Amino acid sequence: MIILCGPSATGKTEIAKLLTKQYGIKKVVTTTTRPMRVNEVNDVDYHFVSKEKFLSLLDKDFFVEHVEYNNNFYGCGKDEVQDNKVVILEPEGVKNFLKLNNPNIVTIVLFASEEVRKNRMLNRLDNIDDINKRLLGDKKHFSEENLSFSDFIINTENKTIEEITKEVYESYISKKNKTR
Repeated sequence: MIILCGPSATGKTEIAKLLTKQYGIKKVVTTTTRPMRVNEVNDVDYHFVSKEKFLSLLDKDFFVEHVEYNNNFYGCGKDEVQDNKVVILEPEGVKNFLKLNNPNIVTIVLFASEEVRKNRMLNRLDNIDDINKRLLGDKKHFSEENLSFSDFIINTENKTIEEITKEVYESYISKKNKTR
């Protein structure tokens, strides 16, 4: 399993999409209580459930990790922890996955300078107030001491998304081969 972690605008989402498209890695489908958006498909984009159902699953120790965000719950079921899957997590979520002591979990931290990330967010037309909030939050959440868990660290500044994806995949295969 590949865990991608890193601050805003380091390429996590695009890399996860390319891993799926080019290397056959499947996207982890997490569970949420938020309403389904237009064009989303249940059990493809998320497992959409009621808050009652989510809390029931939580009581049954179904999730590896979970979080409440904007009055909605999000969680990753233990059944999703499998080889050839990819998930994007915050550092706290990664730490919960690592408690599983699964040697097939590979953690990859992506990074780029704040200036590069800000320019990327501006280029994708993110709101400037949101950008500044994210950059401020990233300083706290993605400090070096919060990222000590990583198997690999990849700088995404001067590479194409295809080059980064290939490096992520090769890092994953390299660690998997070592644990066999």
